Amino acid sequence: MSTIVLNTGTDRRCAISLSMVCGAQLSMAPPEDTLIGTAITCLHRDDFVGLCELLPSLNQEQAFSRLALVFKQCHVDLMLKEAVQASKEVWDASLRKRPIKTYGVEDVYASCMYYMIQELGRKLLEGDAWETEESPAKLPLQQLRQHVIERRRADELMFLFRAERSLYSLEEMVSNLTEALSTSPARSRSSEDKELQNFRTSLHIALARALCELDRIEEFRVHVELARASSTALGDHNQCMWVRYLAVLCKEYGDPSEKIEELEHIALQFSRMKDRRGFLTCKMAIARHHQKQQQSVEYHSAVISAFHGTINVLTVSGQQSSSADTNSYQIGSALLFWQYYMGMMPHDMRHFQFLGTALELGTKFFEVHPRCSIPEMRFALSSDLSALYGQNLGDTTNEIKWAAKAVTHAKETGDHEAILEAETRFRIILSKRNIRPGGDRYGFYLTGWRETQKRDLEIEYQEAGQKERWEDQFAFANKLFMLQLSEQLQEGTLITGEPWLSRTKHVLERLPDNDLRSARDMAMDMSIAGTIFESRDVERAAGMLEQIIQNDDNTRDPSLRQKAYFLLGRARLEMYRETKNQCHLDESRRLLDVVAQETLREGQPDMSACSSRALYHIQEAESLWNAERDGIWNLGGLDGLLTRFSLRERNEGGPIDVFAIAYDACFAIGDHTIAWKWAQKAKARGFIHALGVHSERNFAADRQLLTPEATTIISDQLQGKGADFEWLPERGDDVVLIDWVTAGETIYLLGVRPGNPPVMHKLEIGLSTVEEWYSDLVKSNDNLSDADEARETLSELAALCKPLESHEVARPGDLLVLCPTKVLSKIPLHALEVDGDVLLARNPVVYTHALPVLRECFWRVDKRNENPTEGKHALFGNPRGDSPGGESSVRRMGAAMHAETFVRGDATRARFLAACQSSKFIHYHGHVAPLPQGHAMKFADSALGVADIFATNIRRYSPFVSIVGCGSGSEKVRLGDEPLGLVSAFIYAGASTVLATLWPINDTLSGEPFSRYLFDQFVAGTGPQLNLARALQEAALKLRVQKDTQAPYYWAGYVLHGRWMFKL
Repeated sequence: MSTIVLNTGTDRRCAISLSMVCGAQLSMAPPEDTLIGTAITCLHRDDFVGLCELLPSLNQEQAFSRLALVFKQCHVDLMLKEAVQASKEVWDASLRKRPIKTYGVEDVYASCMYYMIQELGRKLLEGDAWETEESPAKLPLQQLRQHVIERRRADELMFLFRAERSLYSLEEMVSNLTEALSTSPARSRSSEDKELQNFRTSLHIALARALCELDRIEEFRVHVELARASSTALGDHNQCMWVRYLAVLCKEYGDPSEKIEELEHIALQFSRMKDRRGFLTCKMAIARHHQKQQQSVEYHSAVISAFHGTINVLTVSGQQSSSADTNSYQIGSALLFWQYYMGMMPHDMRHFQFLGTALELGTKFFEVHPRCSIPEMRFALSSDLSALYGQNLGDTTNEIKWAAKAVTHAKETGDHEAILEAETRFRIILSKRNIRPGGDRYGFYLTGWRETQKRDLEIEYQEAGQKERWEDQFAFANKLFMLQLSEQLQEGTLITGEPWLSRTKHVLERLPDNDLRSARDMAMDMSIAGTIFESRDVERAAGMLEQIIQNDDNTRDPSLRQKAYFLLGRARLEMYRETKNQCHLDESRRLLDVVAQETLREGQPDMSACSSRALYHIQEAESLWNAERDGIWNLGGLDGLLTRFSLRERNEGGPIDVFAIAYDACFAIGDHTIAWKWAQKAKARGFIHALGVHSERNFAADRQLLTPEATTIISDQLQGKGADFEWLPERGDDVVLIDWVTAGETIYLLGVRPGNPPVMHKLEIGLSTVEEWYSDLVKSNDNLSDADEARETLSELAALCKPLESHEVARPGDLLVLCPTKVLSKIPLHALEVDGDVLLARNPVVYTHALPVLRECFWRVDKRNENPTEGKHALFGNPRGDSPGGESSVRRMGAAMHAETFVRGDATRARFLAACQSSKFIHYHGHVAPLPQGHAMKFADSALGVADIFATNIRRYSPFVSIVGCGSGSEKVRLGDEPLGLVSAFIYAGASTVLATLWPINDTLSGEPFSRYLFDQFVAGTGPQLNLARALQEAALKLRVQKDTQAPYYWAGYVLHGRWMFKL
C-alpha cells in the first residue's frame, strides 16, 4: 500500500507515506559486533521488545543506540513530537558533520532512522506545506544509497529503501530499485557469490512488492520467480517466507479459503521468527481480503489480531500459551498498524456491518496510546468516532463526547481549517433537540434552553455568511430549518419550514457540487413531507410526496427516493383506511412494491389483503435494521448497550412506527400468531443482542463466533420464535406469557399458553390515559400506602388486566410471566384487580423484559452449570448502619441457611463482587440510590452502580440475586422497551434470577418481614428445587393480610425477573 490517508470529518486528507514496500527482514553478513547485528535484526523485524532488551548492553553514547530508542518511542508509543526533537539532538551531536563515506553499519542505520523520523514529523506536525516543498532528506539519502550500493550490503540497502519510501512515490521507488539491480554485478563464482546473491534477492523482493502495489502484475510475477529461485538456493528461512507471501498474493486461487489458510500459516511462521513486521503485513493482507468479500466477523478477527500484535501478548489460534510458538509479549509497530488501518477505516465507516470494528479500534487507540503526540491522527480518529456515533448510530452522548475531543485535538494541530471544522460540528451537535439542561428533571428551563440554542445557531449562521464559509452556513441554516419544522409540529401550526426553508435553499445555491445540491434539496422537501405526515395531515403529505417523486430525475440520493415511495405508500394506506376508497389501496400496493423491488429482498408475500401487504413490506424494512444492528455485534458493556439503544431510537423514532403498523394490521386480519411474533421482535432486542454477544465473549470456544445456543437465542428472538415454551425444563406449572404492546394510542394484550395459539385483545384504555395516571401519581407523591385509597387509584387501570379474567387467556393458579411495555413497566400490574381480587392472589407472577431474556436465564443454569447445586450463599445487610431491619434479617437468614454473612463495615463492595463469582445465591438488604444511568447499591466503603455491574462477569454460577433496597427494580425504559437499571445489569452480567423492589420500601414493616417469609422457604424446602414465584406470592400475601401492611405499598413493590425455579 503506497499511501495511507487519515480520514477526518470532511474530506481533508493528511497523506502519510509508508515504508511497506521494502519491509522484509533479510539475510545479512553479521557485523563484527554481534550485539549490534542482533539489534539490527530487531529493527528490520519491528521487534521492539527484543530491541529494548539489547539496548542497555550497547554503548549508550553511540548514535545508533540513542536513535534506536527514539525510533522505538515513535513506533510503539506514537510519541512523534518528542522523537523528532530527540533525534535532531542526536544527529547534530554525532552525525551531521561526518562524511557519508566514513559511515559504518551503525551509522547507516542511525541515519536512516533519523531521516524516517524527521520526514514523518515534517508531514504530520508541520501542516500542509510539505505537499509543495521538496524534502531536505532527498539528497543525503541519495548519497547514502550510492555508498550502500558500493558496499553491496543487502540489509543496509533494504533499510535505506524503507527510509526512502517515506520520500518517493511508488513509481520512483520502482525506478530506484531497478537502477540498483542494473548496477549490481552479475552472479559470479567467487567467495562473495552468496553475499551478492543475497543482495540481488533482496532487491527482487522489494521490487516485486512495489510492482504489486502498482498492479503491474506480470512484472511482479517475474520478480517473484527470480526471488524464489535465489532464496531457495540461499536457504534463508526468513527470505523464503517473504517470497512465499508474495507468491500467495500473485497466485489465482479457485477457493479463496485456501489463500487465507496459506497466509495464516505464513503469519504463524513470521510470529515464530519474531518478525513482527511480517506478521502484521500478513494479518492486514488477510483483513483486506475479508473486507473486500464483506466478511465482517472474519475481518474483525484479523484486524484485532494484528492490533493485539502491536500492544499485547501474542496468542496463537486464540489460545494463551507459554510455548515457544507464542513468542509471548512481542510488541510490533503500532505506527505501522494505524497507518494500515486508517486507510481501511473509511470503508468500515461506510458499511454498517463493519461499524463495530471502526468503533472498537477507534476507541482503543485512545486507551492504549495516551501519550501519542500526533495531533493530526488524534483529530482524525476523534472526528471519525463522533461521526460514527452521531450520523450512523444516533448516539448523541458519545457524539458530543468525541466531538469535544476533536475540538481539543484540532487545536493541537494548529490547522485553522481543522479547528473551524471541529468547532462548527460541535456547535451543530449541541443544537440537537434531544440535548437538555442537566438537573432539569421536569423541564422547567427547557423553553429557555431551546431559545438559547436557536439564538446561538442564528449567530453562527450570520458569522459563517459574513466570512463566506458557505458549507458551514448551510449546515447552520439546515439545522435551523429542522428546528422550525419541529416547532411548527409541536405548536400545531401550518407546516412549511419557513422562513428557514427559503434561507437554507438560498445558501444551498452557493455550493459548487450540483449533484450534492440536488440531493440536499430533495432531503429538505422530504423533511417537510415527513413532518406533515407526522402531524396526521396525510392527504397533504401524499400530495407533496407525489411532487417530490415526479421531480426526481434519478440523479439524487436513491435512499431518499426509496423513502419517498415508502412514505407515500404508507400515506395511501392511511387514506384507504379513512375513506375505504379502493384506488388508494391499489396505489399503496404499487408504491410499496416499488420499494421492495428497489431496496429490499426479492420475494412475494403470501397474503393479499391490504394489512397483509403492509406486514410484508415492513418485515423487509425491519430486516434491514437488524442487519445494521449486527454491524456493531462486537461492542460490549454498558457503552455498547447504550449505542444499540441509540441506533434503535434513530431507526424507529420517526413518523413510521413499523411495529405499530404490524400490531394494527395483525389485529385487523385476526392473525394473532403473527402479532405475537412481532411482539417478540419488538421488545428489548438491543438488550437481547447484547446478551448474546456477552454470552459469546465469556463462554464460546471460538472467541469470534457465537455458540450455537447463543446464536439460537438471538436468531429466534429476531424471528419471533420461542412462543411454544418447549425450552422450559421442569417448569412444574401451567405457564402463560402475557405481553402488552402499543400501536399509537391503542394498547393490545397478547396471551399465549404452551401448545395453544396466542390470543389478542384490544384494551378499553388508551396509552395516554395510563401515562397521565402515572404522571399524576408521581406528582401527588402517592405511595399507595393507604389501602382504601390505593384500591381506588389502582382500579382506574383495571382494564389493563381485564382479559386475564377469561380462562382462555389465564386460569387461576397459572404462573404468569408478565412482559409490560412503556409506562406499564413502572406499574405493579400484579396489584391490579382480576375477578374481584388482586392478580397476585389469583396467580403467581414473574416479570421479564422479553421472552428471549427469560429463555437466556433458564439456559444459563440448565446448559452451562454442570454442578448447579454447588456455590455458596452470601448475604449482605445494613452496610451503612442505617437499615437495622436489613441487618437483623441477614443475621437470622445467615444462621438458618449456613451462609456467609456480611453486615455493617464488613459489607464492602469488593466482598460483594467476590461473592458474585463464587455464590449461587446473593442477597443484599440496604440502600439503593438513584443515578442518571440507573441506580447504585450503597456499601460500607463505596457504591456499586449499573455501569460497574455491566463490566462484571458473574456467569460461573449464574446466581439468584436478591436486592431489597429502595427502587432497585425500577428500570429506565427507552424506545423499544429497552431496559436500563440494576435488574438488566445483573442479568447482563450473568444472573439467572433477580428479585428487586419497584419503589423505596419500609425497612422494618416491609423489608425485614418479607425477607423472612420468603427465605424461610429456602430452609423449609424439601425438594430439589424451590419455585421462587410461588414463594414470593406467599410472602407478599402474608404481608397483605396483616393490618399494618395490607396496603400495596408494603407488599406490591417486590418483583421477580428471570428463572423462577431455584435449585437448592
